[in-house]
Amino acid sequence: MVPVGHPQRGACPAIVALETIRGDIVGFQTWKQVAKAYREKLAEKGVTGFKDAAGRDWDLRRYTEMVARTTTREVMIQGTANRLLEHGHDLAVIIGGVGSNTCEVCKAWVGRTVSLTGKTQGYPTLDDARAEGFMHPNCTHNIATAMTFEGEIAKAVSQKIRDAEPEEFIRNRDKLPADLWSFLSPYTAEDYKAANVRLRMHESGTGGYGLKGNELISVFSLPGAHLGDSLVKDAVANGAKRLDCLGEDLVNLYKRNGFK
Repeated sequence: MVPVGHPQRGACPAIVALETIRGDIVGFQTWKQVAKAYREKLAEKGVTGFKDAAGRDWDLRRYTEMVARTTTREVMIQGTANRLLEHGHDLAVIIGGVGSNTCEVCKAWVGRTVSLTGKTQGYPTLDDARAEGFMHPNCTHNIATAMTFEGEIAKAVSQKIRDAEPEEFIRNRDKLPADLWSFLSPYTAEDYKAANVRLRMHESGTGGYGLKGNELISVFSLPGAHLGDSLVKDAVANGAKRLDCLGEDLVNLYKRNGFK
């Protein structure tokens, strides 16, 4: 963002004013109070608006309200993360509504469990979510302890994982990088149909699994999807009781979800 108007000399007025905004939030002001204070500070320094990297003009009210909402949300999320870590909880769930105006990034992350520090193997981190665009300007989503929202996580997972036809399943399964193919048996559509395998897949097509009776087979999660735990939980809920696997990471994934 580039300030518009007649800014005073010295440090960038946007940065100078923004330095005080977090303190206002920590002092329990509402985002509207913070936006008003931020707007007044910028106006005092001669700023009348901003132009972003795409060349769009932002008037002072619109810009300061966006910054105040976004910064308030960031402080709330960081505060929640700090409290969870203080009580020994590294896992959190991303919560919030999903509607017609929800961005694709947030749709993909709402309901997913993340590791706050990266110390819990098998889970994406909060930083992974941020890197993909979660907590974007005006984002309304938050985090909460995964223990409290266990029911909501299960509901979110079940809504996003559905039955799939063999051809669709294979088309997405085979997008796995070649170095991961050795972890999957190369079942064809005819193989799945002949064995009466029930195939389940995330609505995004980035992960799925099969149930051959009560045996869990063909579990895949494309790089960056981080769907392993969600898929295994859904499989268990649908009757999976046994499996074969190779590799320490997969062994840890299945142990974490109740397999021995």
